[in-house]
Amino acid sequence: MKKVFTLLLTAALLLSILAVPAGASADVDSPPPYNDIGHLSEETQAAIEWLYYMNMMLGTGEGKFSPNNLFTRSMFVTMMARLENSYYNEPDMRIDEDSYDGPTGFSDVPQGRWDAPYVKWAAENGIVNGVGNGRFNPTGIITTEQFAAIVGRYLNHLGLTLSWSADGYEGWYPEIYDLFDVSEYANDYVIDLLGAGILLCEAGDSNAYVHPKHQLTRAEIAVMFADLYQLICTQFDYGISKDMPWGTVETVIH
Repeated sequence: MKKVFTLLLTAALLLSILAVPAGASADVDSPPPYNDIGHLSEETQAAIEWLYYMNMMLGTGEGKFSPNNLFTRSMFVTMMARLENSYYNEPDMRIDEDSYDGPTGFSDVPQGRWDAPYVKWAAENGIVNGVGNGRFNPTGIITTEQFAAIVGRYLNHLGLTLSWSADGYEGWYPEIYDLFDVSEYANDYVIDLLGAGILLCEAGDSNAYVHPKHQLTRAEIAVMFADLYQLICTQFDYGISKDMPWGTVETVIH
């Protein structure tokens, strides 16, 4: 995989268009103020630090990133909204909270709640569908298959298609041993994102367990989101390369 750190050169250009939480800022001349990520893999640390510099995913306070904390559905939809705003260069194409100030369509995300504009945006653009009975379940923990479905629908929303190959075999992907556990709505998205090298999995030489119901941690979200962000925002024409057990995966989007 191309090191995420190589993308820090683009940080200064993109910081001006990213949604920054109130009171938060990232100084690209200083290391991230986290004292609880040193035990993580090099790839995970790189992803966490890059997202910090891009103001896409900050810490939890008091020098902590809290890599093992779980990530809610609303938190992830908010990150997708920030991704939307960083994708478009024209200000009038970005999400304006005021333009999504209204009923969200979900009984558990009332108008005026902090995440309401982002949930409303995602619902109106077909990126999220809720969990049934008019509910979104904003505090529910996002799972692997939910991550895949939301990302897949987001790519559809942008009119983009993933294209990837492994060892020169276009369209080939490893056998997913627990594919029968994947919900029908997420099936195709899980296959696509796994084959593209974006979805984390338990992998062998030619097979993988995706653990579709697994509840994702902040560290896991950071790794997958950094790859996705790199692919969409900074590697549109060139793609990304990742060494997987079943071969080097080359991924681009069209």
